[in-house]
Amino acid sequence: MVRQLEGSSRIFEDSYTLGQPWFLETTAIEETIVDRYSNMLALITSMDLSRNNLAGEIPQELTSLYSLQFLNLSNNQLVRKIPKTIRAMKFLESLDISMNQLTSVITESMRSFNSLSFLNVSYNNLSGRIPRSSRFQNLIALSFIGNHDLCGPPLTAQLQWR
Repeated sequence: MVRQLEGSSRIFEDSYTLGQPWFLETTAIEETIVDRYSNMLALITSMDLSRNNLAGEIPQELTSLYSLQFLNLSNNQLVRKIPKTIRAMKFLESLDISMNQLTSVITESMRSFNSLSFLNVSYNNLSGRIPRSSRFQNLIALSFIGNHDLCGPPLTAQLQWR
């Protein structure tokens, strides 16, 4: 929250601040902008970053967008693992991380998604067993194809552990 500067009495409120005061002093502008965007990020419910040539790991900061309901990170060059902190995204209804280069197991923490109705992790390099959860078992096998070392329902072909 923006702190009032000593001797400052200039306050401006608008509909974007959700009732929080914004100070127009030049020295407070930078802090005000950061706070303004922090407040706005908390309101985002849908984010489509597909086909953006994003590279590297899925940023853990992304999982702090608690209100997010729809997230599409497909068709990028994301690597390594799905962050365990993804479990904080309690309202997530749709997650598409297909066609990347993710190389871990599907984290058990994803079992806590109570609202998840669409998941697509196809065409990565995921391995291991799909977590046992009614959320995952009710998804179609196409959501998981292209991960040659992934096994368990809803996939029909069970892979043998090597």
